[in-house]
Amino acid sequence: MRHKPTIEPHQLHVLKEEIHKLERAVNYYKNLSDEVAGYNIMVDSQIIFLKRDLDQKKIGYEILKSLHDIIGTQIELDEFYMSTLALLLTELKMDKVVVLWKDGQHYKSRFNLGYESEAKALLERLEISLVELNSMEHAHVLLNKASTREEHHDRLSEELQLPFLVGTPIKNNEDIEGWLIAGREKEARPFYPPLMPGDLELFEVMGGFVKAVDINFRLYDDLEKANQELEEYNKSLEKKVEERTRAIEVSKKQLELEKQKTDSLLLNILPQEVANELKDFGESKARNIDGVSILFTDFVNFTHYAENMTPEELVSELHECFTAFDKIIDKYHLEKIKTIGDAYMAVGWK
Repeated sequence: MRHKPTIEPHQLHVLKEEIHKLERAVNYYKNLSDEVAGYNIMVDSQIIFLKRDLDQKKIGYEILKSLHDIIGTQIELDEFYMSTLALLLTELKMDKVVVLWKDGQHYKSRFNLGYESEAKALLERLEISLVELNSMEHAHVLLNKASTREEHHDRLSEELQLPFLVGTPIKNNEDIEGWLIAGREKEARPFYPPLMPGDLELFEVMGGFVKAVDINFRLYDDLEKANQELEEYNKSLEKKVEERTRAIEVSKKQLELEKQKTDSLLLNILPQEVANELKDFGESKARNIDGVSILFTDFVNFTHYAENMTPEELVSELHECFTAFDKIIDKYHLEKIKTIGDAYMAVGWK
């Protein structure tokens, strides 16, 4: 009756140490994988926001380009204002838009669009305090569901009949001569998206256009400059998106390389089936195998020869021998376990 080979306690200890090393390596690369995955999620989020910002800038660019075309057609001032307001309503999906102009100590409606006849009549009789409107934070206003509102905010929304609005002053140098304000009656995604800081940025640009219209359409040079700045900004955003995308690809490649290293390390220490179980489940089930053979090799008088060889010669000799052993192992479908010094350990089973 054939007896199963036994493993000496010191050999079992060595095997356990190797398994502990492997577990530490697996945990390290798992943590590295989680870190890279977290970084990818962060980068993906940044790309989403960059693309959203880019789309918003593109809409602004199209509005400015359309205004540029309108200016070049030599139309009446009132027509230009109404065309501008119509663009804001359609392109930015606003419900109402109004231009308020200074009249003594108040602002009054100069142009408006989107108001029904009765609401329009109320708006055109409205007088808004010059001091109160100009005291808005940082000389602009953005009111959405997330805004912290004060009494003068609620009063402005009620007067303009707009629960959610965005507005910017129309300046002549540092003096505020009027306000461009637009808004929505609802905020509910996806059809009624909330007003965002990007809308305010566009309105700040639009305020300059409205003032330029009021000085006999002398806006051509400023339009070209604004268009160029927007184009450069769009290019900058697109470049950032490309850079973020490349960073994600690099991270994925690095993760794949680390995975390959881990796989190689596992296969160098454990049989492929065991290594696959460790990768997939974090553990490997014990198996009962009836016929197993374990090979141990040792070079006779290794210590004597080693004393008379340089380290380079010694390593070269061992490498040549162990490479030959590896070929024999592969030929007969055995499993290499490890090498320690001049010892070579392999196992085979039915």
